[in-house]
Amino acid sequence: MWLMKRTIVDGWDTDKAMQEAADLGLTNEGLKTFFLAQIQQRKR
Repeated sequence: MWLMKRTIVDGWDTDKAMQEAADLGLTNEGLKTFFLAQIQQRKR
């Protein structure tokens, strides 16, 4: 969820937010895919 907050609320670019998420322990590829899809839908 932090990844979504960083991109949608805080306006971070996706790469920066993904790096932070990885640093915080997001390693599950399924969750990454889900969050990236949600981010893209909300940026429209």
